[in-house]
Amino acid sequence: AVIKLPNARQVCEQLQADKIMPGLLLEDYFPGMKDCLLVCATETKTEEDMDHFITRLQAAMGAGQ
Repeated sequence: AVIKLPNARQVCEQLQADKIMPGLLLEDYFPGMKDCLLVCATETKTEEDMDHFITRLQAAMGAGQ
């Protein structure tokens, strides 16, 4: 999925500091997709993993604003 976030680069940096792979920052490859992040999950991720990602993503978004 592609998600658009305010301050996506800062959010990615915060998640990486928390040792979470945030996804692919698309603006590095497609300048027209500023603040867009490509994210995915496989069958190896549990519901707890996804909940943890969402919680940390929300915290990072709050820190980036």
